[in-house]
Amino acid sequence: MSCTSHNTKNCYLGDSYWYNSCGSREEKYQECGSLSCQSGQCIATSQDFQVQIDKTVRNLSKSDLTWQETVLASPSDQIQFRIVITSLGSDILEDLVFTDNLPSQMTLVESTVRIDGIPTSKNIITGANLGDFTSHQSRRIEFTAVVNSASYFNYGLTSLVNTGRVFNTEVSDSDIATVKVTKAQVAGASTISTGTGNKWLDYLVLPLLIALIGVVLLRKQFTLIRKWIDKKQKQALDYRAHQTLRKLSHEKI
Repeated sequence: MSCTSHNTKNCYLGDSYWYNSCGSREEKYQECGSLSCQSGQCIATSQDFQVQIDKTVRNLSKSDLTWQETVLASPSDQIQFRIVITSLGSDILEDLVFTDNLPSQMTLVESTVRIDGIPTSKNIITGANLGDFTSHQSRRIEFTAVVNSASYFNYGLTSLVNTGRVFNTEVSDSDIATVKVTKAQVAGASTISTGTGNKWLDYLVLPLLIALIGVVLLRKQFTLIRKWIDKKQKQALDYRAHQTLRKLSHEKI
């Protein structure tokens, strides 16, 4: 009995091969590579890539213990962020990268960056490669940032939105945490301008004019005082003259 060549195709070691009618493997039909070989055919299998990022925050300067999505703060407060990244799919996520976009009114304290509790020198601003994630694996990132000084804020409430993002060639996800900064106005402070806006007027002309007015008022005050003294002296002379006349009158009697 003779065997018919290239009768069927079957899989062997992940690739497709020709088999003869007697069941013997012949030459390779197709290399499947990243595809899956099923019934002698190279086919694409469905892949399950999913990732989730969860970002929370707390105010260290106010001794906050609870992680929240939003916190209240004042200028110069220290704010701690926590990011939890989880692979939700059944397939491995390769070379996941994390980036964090801090608002311009906040400054990262680089020495505080930790991944799973271990200090790291990876740059989370430009992008930190977290490596591969197996199915349902999680990693935790924590870092501290300082709210800038009061000069960076207007009076009242300013909301600072901090965005964290994780991605690779298959997936991407992002989450935010909000820091609401309050700058209080100093009690009794006035916003009324005390100058003209012209330096020559403010620093030379106005002081000179005030000095001249002071001199005029002082001279006028001296004049009034002199008149008062003259009046008193005249009253004293009149009194002495009156007393002298009375004395002379009594002597003649």
